[in-house]
Amino acid sequence: MKNTPLTLAALIGATSLVTAQTVIVDADYQNGAYNSNGSFEFDGSGSQLTPPPPALIDGFGFWINGDPTSLPGITRSVQQTRTWGSTTHGSMSAAIGRADNVRNGAILNTGYDVQLADDGGFSLSLDWTGQSILAGWNADDDLEVALFTSSDDTLGGTLTQLWAGAFLDTNGNDVFETISLTGIGSVTAASAGKDLWLVISSGTAGAGSNNELASVDNVQLSTIPEPSAYGLLAGCLGLAVAMVRRR
Repeated sequence: MKNTPLTLAALIGATSLVTAQTVIVDADYQNGAYNSNGSFEFDGSGSQLTPPPPALIDGFGFWINGDPTSLPGITRSVQQTRTWGSTTHGSMSAAIGRADNVRNGAILNTGYDVQLADDGGFSLSLDWTGQSILAGWNADDDLEVALFTSSDDTLGGTLTQLWAGAFLDTNGNDVFETISLTGIGSVTAASAGKDLWLVISSGTAGAGSNNELASVDNVQLSTIPEPSAYGLLAGCLGLAVAMVRRR
């Protein structure tokens, strides 16, 4: 009767909380949060970065340089990040590969505490393209991406890989393509409670040429609901409908 709308709203509200995604990395700057700067637009204080490409920058905001070579899915050093070339979101992108005898990559401590409940995996998407102008990305050069945790939440700790993937430029140089993945990552007790790290690197660029770079932009990472959450959603909605019909 009068309390039916309230009961229905409560059920739907509770269900929404259970099934909501957690955004870990997005394309914008959000009040200094770790999940900012997936488009490499800002420094750590939120100021817009505007140097002309390919000006070298040692990190974009919370993205840093580093060397996670102990990860089995990342076979080359990640030395620095830099602005470069065209974009798909905003005016900046990251350069991944090798230029001027420096290997370039991007590493981010997302600040997200991995949970055992995340064993359903994560959703990850990014835009990227090999750069033929001034940086000869070859057809066999691959972009490597990995999710990992550290025993002490620093790059100096014991690194545990949750997922890694390697991708070739199937669209040809200078044509952006989107990598979109769902359900990636395997969480164990060793990673639970540790910060989630994201690294974008290259395993082959620079092997045959000094200047081989790809542009990366619009990086987005989030959790996905557990499979059980979908069942709870269906059950709650079914119960809500039944209650309304009985009225």
